[in-house]
Amino acid sequence: MGKSTDASAEKRAELTQTISAACAAMGNPIDEGCAAGLIDHLATITAPQYSTVVRLVTMDLGGRDGGSSVKPGNILLDMRRLITAVASGVLTVVGVAEVPWTAVFGALVLWDTLYAGARIELSEREAAVLWTLWLLRDGAYTAPQAGLLEAVNVERERYGRSRLTQQEFDDALRKLERISSIEQSSNDPSRWWLREWVRITYE
Repeated sequence: MGKSTDASAEKRAELTQTISAACAAMGNPIDEGCAAGLIDHLATITAPQYSTVVRLVTMDLGGRDGGSSVKPGNILLDMRRLITAVASGVLTVVGVAEVPWTAVFGALVLWDTLYAGARIELSEREAAVLWTLWLLRDGAYTAPQAGLLEAVNVERERYGRSRLTQQEFDDALRKLERISSIEQSSNDPSRWWLREWVRITYE
């Protein structure tokens, strides 16, 4: 029990530090307490389950044999839960209130690190684009491609950020596709489909 609990706590601390460092690098630092608040609304961490197996064998093989087995732990990253918390005002973390996609940026860094593994340089541009897509989503978790750049820039200006150029916007979309956060809708190629959550195992 203790070993499993320790592994879960260690993983939580690791994710918290990753988000804190990422937000600081973006120029919108949050302390580890605030980063832990983001983790509360983004990640569900299940500890690995350790068990010891002992079996009897014939004496000429030494009498006893055994070992341990591990059922991997799980990390569920739930982008829907996080963005809903930010948009509804439930998540009131210093830094997030000023620029709501700060939380989204931290989530994207974890998404890439733990799930996609693309190891690409993410910025607040990708976070702003994804934030806007979520604001525009329909019940099927798709958002229109048409007019998206202008919608993103309206959001950016609302929070005192400079407008994105077409090139910056296109680059941001490509990066979001590379980390499998969005993809073209299979039912309507004129819309983006938003991935709500991913599950990752760890030991």
